[in-house]
Amino acid sequence: TEIYTLSLHDALPISNNRPAEVLAERTSFGQGHHDPKVAAGVGMPGVYDNGWMRIGWAQQLVTDWMGDAGFLKVLDCSIKLPNVLGDVVRFQGTVTNCYVSGDEHLVDIEITYRRHDGELSGNGTATVRLPSSSTVS
Repeated sequence: TEIYTLSLHDALPISNNRPAEVLAERTSFGQGHHDPKVAAGVGMPGVYDNGWMRIGWAQQLVTDWMGDAGFLKVLDCSIKLPNVLGDVVRFQGTVTNCYVSGDEHLVDIEITYRRHDGELSGNGTATVRLPSSSTVS
């Protein structure tokens, strides 16, 4: 079991870089996600990713950081812009609060995901329960 030492505004030491096309054709149901003609017909410059896939990547960022001893209590994400084939998205997390509620040791995390052009692709927040040094045996 790991013991965490956290401070406000610590960046999660993990980043999650994903090409937008990863599994897009096999994981989405809308034709614009994998058919360039349909994507163009709805005004997109190319096929585009599935927003749920991005939320899954945000979840992976947090769960990779917290490890097996942590518990993801809340994940609240928002998609701001589409990602098209060829975009690379960088996920980052920052600790915004560490506190005790009842007998739970909690950490709030701010999540951002930006495309390679710097545009905000999405963002969110997470709350994680972590073991404290007094509860580790």
